[in-house]
Amino acid sequence: MFEIRSYTRKELAMLYFPKCLPAAAYMNFRRWMLEQKSADELLTKIHRKKILSKSEVKEIVDILGEP
Repeated sequence: MFEIRSYTRKELAMLYFPKCLPAAAYMNFRRWMLEQKSADELLTKIHRKKILSKSEVKEIVDILGEP
């Protein structure tokens, strides 16, 4: 079961794309987020952050679903 807690961007991306290398997983994750119209504000908020807060992870999971 997925635990909502603080994650690094790459760590969270690796949960969504476990078969990819970390950099590729993050690029795929970011591309997937860009496709979600409801994620525009969230992407702006997390753009330069390396560590995502628990509330930001919850917002991402609400948009994309659990990894």
